[in-house]
Amino acid sequence: MKILFEIDNDGYFLGDVIISDNESVPENVIAHRPPQPCIKPRWVNGGWIEEAQDKLELINAGVDQVRATKRTLIASLGIDYDNAANELLRNYPENERLTFSQQQLEAEAYVLDKNTDTPILNKILEGRNGDDGTETLDDLVAKVLANVDRFSEFQIKTGYRQRVERRILDAQSLEELESISWEF
Repeated sequence: MKILFEIDNDGYFLGDVIISDNESVPENVIAHRPPQPCIKPRWVNGGWIEEAQDKLELINAGVDQVRATKRTLIASLGIDYDNAANELLRNYPENERLTFSQQQLEAEAYVLDKNTDTPILNKILEGRNGDDGTETLDDLVAKVLANVDRFSEFQIKTGYRQRVERRILDAQSLEELESISWEF
């Protein structure tokens, strides 16, 4: 068995045909597969030509435009998301942000057991109070947990960004892409 390719009297591709090894090959069947992608392949003088090259170029240009637009939209979505996150993070230097997860762990452990060791929170409290401060570890833990709640609530925007990105990636046309908008 072999797969061959049927053409009409003018050489236009009609489709694949399966012919057994002992079967004779009809005159309108050839062994050369049409090129892909191809809209209107035609067998001429022993080779394939694309009768609709201008249409194929338009399709390929459209695909390239869709891909480029997707990249642009995803980059813009990421920038808008980062700007929204920066509103939340603006007052926290990078080095402080690096301790957020440890602060959260210590604060949550402290709520469960006031005898829990809280080295990071203790150092922060020492720096905040100086020699005459009145802030307590309970006060600081409450503030840390309030920030944890704020940052957790922001994750709704993370999910929203992911949903919009999925819509962008799933879009098949410029019209679909143009219909996508977002706001953080």
